[in-house]
Amino acid sequence: MFDQRQNEIGTILEEIAEKSMKEWTEKEKSMTKECSGNDDITVAVDAGWQKRGSGRSYDSLTGHCSMIGTRTGMILDYSLRSRTCRVCVTARRMKKIPKVHTCRKNYSGSSKAMEADMVVQMVADARIKGTNIMTIVGDEDATTIARLRNKVDKSIIKLSDSNHVKKTLGKSLFALRNKHSRLTTKIIYYFMKCFNFLVAQARGRPEEISKNLPALSKHPFGDHTSCDPSWCQSFEDSSMKFRSLPYGKPLKDKQLQASLSTLFSNYITQSEKLAKLESTQGNESFNNTVASKAPKNRHYGSSGSLGYRVAASVIQKNKGHKQIEQLVFHLVFTHPKVSALRDLQYKKRKAIAITKKAKLRRLELKTERNQDISSCEVREGISYQSGIDMEESRLDPENITEIPPPRTSRIEASPKHDSVTEIFFDIEATGLSRSSHITQLAAKSAAESFSRFVLPQHQITPKAAEITGLTFENGQLLSNGNVLPAVHIKKCLNDFISFLEKTKNNVLIGHNVQTYDCVLLYTSLQKCNLLDKFKSTVIGFIDTLPLFKLSHPGLNSYSQTNLFETFMSKSYEAHRADEDVDALCTLVNKKIELNVHFEKVYIPECVISDKFNSMKELHKNLPSLKLLIDQRRYFH
Repeated sequence: MFDQRQNEIGTILEEIAEKSMKEWTEKEKSMTKECSGNDDITVAVDAGWQKRGSGRSYDSLTGHCSMIGTRTGMILDYSLRSRTCRVCVTARRMKKIPKVHTCRKNYSGSSKAMEADMVVQMVADARIKGTNIMTIVGDEDATTIARLRNKVDKSIIKLSDSNHVKKTLGKSLFALRNKHSRLTTKIIYYFMKCFNFLVAQARGRPEEISKNLPALSKHPFGDHTSCDPSWCQSFEDSSMKFRSLPYGKPLKDKQLQASLSTLFSNYITQSEKLAKLESTQGNESFNNTVASKAPKNRHYGSSGSLGYRVAASVIQKNKGHKQIEQLVFHLVFTHPKVSALRDLQYKKRKAIAITKKAKLRRLELKTERNQDISSCEVREGISYQSGIDMEESRLDPENITEIPPPRTSRIEASPKHDSVTEIFFDIEATGLSRSSHITQLAAKSAAESFSRFVLPQHQITPKAAEITGLTFENGQLLSNGNVLPAVHIKKCLNDFISFLEKTKNNVLIGHNVQTYDCVLLYTSLQKCNLLDKFKSTVIGFIDTLPLFKLSHPGLNSYSQTNLFETFMSKSYEAHRADEDVDALCTLVNKKIELNVHFEKVYIPECVISDKFNSMKELHKNLPSLKLLIDQRRYFH
């Protein structure tokens, strides 16, 4: 009931917000045209997250970003990012295909990279709609401008936010306090005040900022060689007192002076930027409005709720409180059971939250989230860091490198068990590694059996020869000294495909096939250019190793020979592909209710294919890491 009503109201909120942004965009363009004579709009951007960052951990699942016109002070566009969707997560946990829904997950990167991603999207969308955004006002904590220049327009101009520049300076000064004990909080605020006065008085004059910045590390120490008579009283009164410094006297710590000189010299190269400081205070105000409607101690991003709340904040900013009140008056009604239902839901949530299972699940989710975020941050490089935009080398678009994300397995619906053809199969090879060559391929359906010995392309390892009894000598395949009727691998695979073509909806069943047999089979098929032809005959696989672990937990060993001895109370001639197939068929038919576990253990062919392709990429890239591996310079 709540979701239905929320969606009804939320949709209207989003429509009103969109309409208001279009109106203010036109006004912004009109005012820009009147004031500057061109259509080059300047906007202020800033992001907010629905979870507080600790300074070390930025792992919010959602974030929003606003774009405000500097002429009108109103929101021209906004964007949301969510790394999760409630419907999709529930379906994944239940191992089902998600129902048809409006998926709220629109982002899979790290939280730090959300701001740059949203700004790039908003600017690109605005240009498509005919709004020429040429100047961005933003903080110094993200590589937004570099990514904008890389993906949208290299000529976009960046103006810094005055509050963030001051905050960055404050952090640097407080960091120096660890090294210089005489740098007290009072003195730090004095330096920040002087810096603020200098920047404000020299607005639009970068050369004056460059000239006066060195005085910040000299004037407080009684050295007035870099001071200007317009603001330094020492030119009129050499005995003047420093009202904001201890005892009214200048500082004397030379090491502190040297550190401050180094710090302020970094800002001299940024004088052009400091002379054109703007403000994102309107964006910060909007973020506070969003926080009042979507508190940071609650998660709304897995559904449409967060989007509706941000849309309501946009309306409040662009149209005022009155518009929201009128909408609520016309749409919201009070149901007599609402209060009782909310109380019941609260009690249920509280009872579940204090259980051991729920606490362990929270820890598990936190671990998964941290691992996911860590890998994302490695792939993305530095995208959000205090003061990063003040470093010129970071702004070069050519220095923005991103590692492609790993492939995600495709999701396919499981077929019904009674509609598939079960075919058991097994492979013997020249060794136990995944690069081994096939020496025997066997399969069995309800109607007939298939078995072929194969001439390998290199020698059989001693360990494999001991296990299977097969050897390869003088171009012949031998079993305990007897010559076997072996064929070339391509003929074997062609015959196997012909065997599979006799039936439809084939599901291949084998023991531990996902990590071994399938790899060998797909490798051989690809080398013989038969992989696509094979894929057309198979819809999926079942690995009986996890199947037996699921149906018969607690066994000491799940090897096929041990399972057969345990359940059949006898042994068989193991490590002959045809014998292994017969034994596995007997085990599954007598000890497994496959129809009960089918959906849980069924693996679509596309998943096996994706894993095979990923493995190839891994082996392709592995040589480039050989030096690190040899020197043990790697991390688990």
